[in-house]
Amino acid sequence: MTKHRQTPASATALRCPEAEDTPVLEALFDRAFGPDRHSKGAYRLREGSSPILSLSRVMQTQGGEILGAALVWPVLLRCLISGAINDVLLFGPFAVDPARQGQRLGLTLLNAVMDAIDRQSVGPVFLVGDNPIYKRVGFAPLAPRSIMLPGGIDGDRVKVRDQRGHIRIPSIGELAPPVPERMNRFYGTAAE
Repeated sequence: MTKHRQTPASATALRCPEAEDTPVLEALFDRAFGPDRHSKGAYRLREGSSPILSLSRVMQTQGGEILGAALVWPVLLRCLISGAINDVLLFGPFAVDPARQGQRLGLTLLNAVMDAIDRQSVGPVFLVGDNPIYKRVGFAPLAPRSIMLPGGIDGDRVKVRDQRGHIRIPSIGELAPPVPERMNRFYGTAAE
């Protein structure tokens, strides 16, 4: 195993991801979550879309080595009572290279993404996960069994962050993949 020296957050650079980063990011996410990560419910939400690069971030050393990444995706929130549909964001995957964890890089990366989201005044932001770091940037759990994921998967691990009260979160709802005609809010034009 390669031993890495401590890399303080001040010795890193944050930037938006680029298309050529994809192979490196996929390898990072495989190391962090395992190669079977695509079978999880949150991945179904990302099908047919691309991350919102202007809100996503990559952390790298000054020499260009990618240390971590956080992607943000467009998704839909559907109220199962009224049928109302809202455009919302899905945070993740989010990972720091396992060899670099414990250096506060994750919190720096997470704060950078939340700052970008807050500057754009978009939200709310959902995630599927249990890491206690999420509470530090305003994510809160939802009522048990209130939000479902595609395929009827229970969303008990779904958290939400809505700093400005953009929409009313339904008491019974589901997150769903976006539809092309609604993606222009996040990308500027309809997705192809």
